[in-house]
Amino acid sequence: MRFLGKSDSGAFRENNEDCFGIYDIGENAHLFAVCDGMGGENAGEVASRLALDSFAGAVLATCRVHIKENRLSLTLREAELILSNAVQHANTVLRDYQTIHPESAGMGTTLIAALVCDGTSVAWVNLGDSRLYTVDTKDILQVSKDHSYIQHMIDMGKITAAEAKDSPVRNLITRAVGIEDTVSPDIDLFDLTESERSETALILCSDGLYDGLSEEECMRIAIDRTLTPEQKVDRMIEGAKQGGSRDNITLILVELW
Repeated sequence: MRFLGKSDSGAFRENNEDCFGIYDIGENAHLFAVCDGMGGENAGEVASRLALDSFAGAVLATCRVHIKENRLSLTLREAELILSNAVQHANTVLRDYQTIHPESAGMGTTLIAALVCDGTSVAWVNLGDSRLYTVDTKDILQVSKDHSYIQHMIDMGKITAAEAKDSPVRNLITRAVGIEDTVSPDIDLFDLTESERSETALILCSDGLYDGLSEEECMRIAIDRTLTPEQKVDRMIEGAKQGGSRDNITLILVELW
């Protein structure tokens, strides 16, 4: 398994409110996470970093009790609880910060994270419109579902996915870390066979990537085994810039093979 993450301020932004983290958990497991902050002044940058650090810290601390002989072993229910509790903890950290620093009121961040064990078991959590994709030689699949106003309109049948790409409210999100006293994240799990693992990659990204790079082009780059992970990530970021993305661009590529 190979992986790499990068964050770029993009072609139109001076400040980068995105951040990402990659964490080892024993010999057989890793945590991958991307946050895309929002808020006035530097509040978005603070929100994403606070959320990432507090979320990852909670996951790592809880996982330690499940490590034996330097290997992580979790039931599906344990993985769900770990991710859920960690998101709640991150939300509390951001809410407490806003109480102490009233000038940061209204700040928040998206969060997409995946806990991968043995390269075949993936538990993921999502709040906002950062995304998790699976990619193989046949298809690219958006695993997470955006918590956004435009996604709600699509679900209601009031707008098509094609029309949504040009909507002026496409970046208006309906859930995030730090906005309300409680959060309702999407949490799910999936397993891959060894055969599926040999063909599958994961992509975790902020909206700056898919706003400028089509899923088809993202897939084409991800499955090209003549490229290193760094080359793939660099090409995706550059492609998003050239494709007109106006936001910060952050992604983590995880090759499970």
